[in-house]
Amino acid sequence: MERRAGLKKQSLKTYLKGHEPPRQVLIAIARAASVSIEWLASGEEQRTAALAPGIDKHQLAISVKEVLEVLDAEDRETNAETVAEIVVDYYIEWERDGRQPSRKRLLSLVRRTR
Repeated sequence: MERRAGLKKQSLKTYLKGHEPPRQVLIAIARAASVSIEWLASGEEQRTAALAPGIDKHQLAISVKEVLEVLDAEDRETNAETVAEIVVDYYIEWERDGRQPSRKRLLSLVRRTR
């Protein structure tokens, strides 16, 4: 955690013991922990799933765009849960293989959900 936030281990321990960090440190810790500053300060907000560690937002956005384009081209109406399932499968394959799946593979993912 301290590495992701760009902090020394001792500094993080000091903040965890109750010393209030400067604003820029607070922001770095919140980002590294995938929580809002509000949650970090008060514990009252839920963790933000959209900022989950390891998720490449750009890659996820491309995945969503590609899936929606194929669904539109296939003139396929579907519910949000099915769209999410296809996007997740597409994204996971991209992560696993280290390259964006082909359009043919995406068509296969879309068609198998019929």
